[in-house]
Amino acid sequence: SLACLSCCCSLFFAWWVWRNKYHQVVRASQTTFLYLICFGTFLMAGSIFLFGVEDDIASIEAASRSCMGSLWLYSMGFVFTIVALSTKVWLINRVSQGVVLARNVRVAAKDIIHSCFVRYC
Repeated sequence: SLACLSCCCSLFFAWWVWRNKYHQVVRASQTTFLYLICFGTFLMAGSIFLFGVEDDIASIEAASRSCMGSLWLYSMGFVFTIVALSTKVWLINRVSQGVVLARNVRVAAKDIIHSCFVRYC
């Protein structure tokens, strides 16, 4: 029941971000990061369902696949969440360096995607 609650919370917050995407605070938080965090937490919570498959109920092969899949889902969810948070910190650092040097720094969506997937892959 807690895994279901966690998945529902992730979906709810993703919906909330979509619904309030034009609000000033949500725009300042950059919706791309918020969606990545929601996706990562959804994957981590979804891995709990695969941990529940035991060899008493299913075959040994299905139980071992479920065990491997649960670890894979959890680790991928963790990676998505940490990459989103560390990229956000990197971009905040980039903007604050621009302020110190008295330059205007504009961060576009392509910069976010580039820094997420090129820097960490």
